[in-house]
Formats: sequence, structure tokens, C-alpha cells
Amino acid sequence: MRNIRSLIILIAFCLNVSFCYASEPHKKYSLYFPKINLSKENFEYIEEVHLSVDCRHIVTVTKIPDDWNIKIVRAISSVETFEASAGHGASRLSAIEVLNGAIQIIVGEKGCFKVSATILISGDNIRKVELPYTELILKP
Repeated sequence: MRNIRSLIILIAFCLNVSFCYASEPHKKYSLYFPKINLSKENFEYIEEVHLSVDCRHIVTVTKIPDDWNIKIVRAISSVETFEASAGHGASRLSAIEVLNGAIQIIVGEKGCFKVSATILISGDNIRKVELPYTELILKP
């Protein structure tokens, strides 16, 4: 009887706390970015990476570049955000591939799931590269 009561309390707790969501039997995917051409003549480097994840969430970040800061905002209205930025100019990235496979996302219902990215590139001119779901690669 005591074990059943403990199980009921655990289930009720998990229904109200987002980290229990990761233990659901959904598939986990690693996120890969397409190649982004950076201009050496214009001193272009990747300074910030922003992700928006609808209906699921980021469960793991396995690689954080040196002197980079990350922030994950858990689901607000079914949308989670990931923000990463260089601590200073010398730690900007010369290629987005450094982050390939570093971010794992739990995916459930494919009809609802969507992920998109915005990459801020600094140099002689600041520019943003928008990457919709169709350009990002998810690998199990």
C-alpha cells in the first residue's frame, strides 16, 4: 500500500514538473546545422546562436565552446528557447559545425514539433541567418 501511495505521489509530481517530461518514451535527436558561409574578407564570425523549439524540449547540451554562455528557457506556451553567445570577440566561432550534434532534443508528436535557428554573424557588417526547420538536420 505504501509503494502504491509513493508511486501516485511521483506520478502527480511528474505531471507538474517539466524535467520528468524527459523520461517519457519519446525519441531523442541530435541537432546539426547546415554549412554557413562566412566571409574572411569581412572578418565574419558567429557571435550568437538562438533556437526556438515548439512542443518539445532540449534535454542535453554536450559541448559548450570555450568562453561561451548558454541559456535555456523552459517551455513557455509550448515553446522553449536556447540562447548561446560568445563571451568576447576572440571566442566567436569560425564555423557553426562546432555545435553539430551538441544539442539533443526530445521529440514526440511530429505534427506539433518545430525547431528553427537564428545565427548572428558579426564582422564588418552584422547580419542574421535564419534557419527554418527544413534547413536543420535532426539525427537519432
